[in-house]
Amino acid sequence: MQLRWHRPDSPEAGQRAIQQQGSEDVIRRELRTTIGNLFGGSGDSTPKLSSRAERRLASLAELVAIARTHVIRGNYGSREIEYVPEAEANTRISKGLAAIAKGIAALSGKKSVTEQDLQDAFRVALDSIQDTRRKVLLPIVQGRALDTFGLPRTVAIREIEELQALGLITGDRPCRLTDAKAELLEAADIVVDGVPLLKS
Repeated sequence: MQLRWHRPDSPEAGQRAIQQQGSEDVIRRELRTTIGNLFGGSGDSTPKLSSRAERRLASLAELVAIARTHVIRGNYGSREIEYVPEAEANTRISKGLAAIAKGIAALSGKKSVTEQDLQDAFRVALDSIQDTRRKVLLPIVQGRALDTFGLPRTVAIREIEELQALGLITGDRPCRLTDAKAELLEAADIVVDGVPLLKS
């Protein structure tokens, strides 16, 4: 599981780091105390997760398990696809995402996992897909054109080939999710930046 933090794009972050030099021990102690208080106030009971939420998490976990499968290519020349291994089972990812959603809810003192807690877990799931593959897959899901991927064309084309080999997208132009994978994503009901990821 992975959460991708956006890098700071200003010199102020570097300047702040410089200003903290020599205070690292104090900062560590303060963080330890703050985090201890945060976890200490989370309560003893585990927040409830509805069966619908379980289905949504498991649906996305299945998609992510396939999407992050490493496709083997030749080392030379046109680097053709040589082997597509079987994807990992979604069980470990499903349990991890459920634990994240419940953990976020617990830290907020909630008795049940809310929609926002689920969406936060969904973000971790999508961030756990390899970066260039995610940068191709999400625009395809959203129906955006190849030139919006923000990647070199060769990289984007190879990622498209691998997504097709994994059975996630069709070979049609424009590419789209296969029907079975679209059903998984529809069942997950993910929102990205306030917009449903898969528009009906």
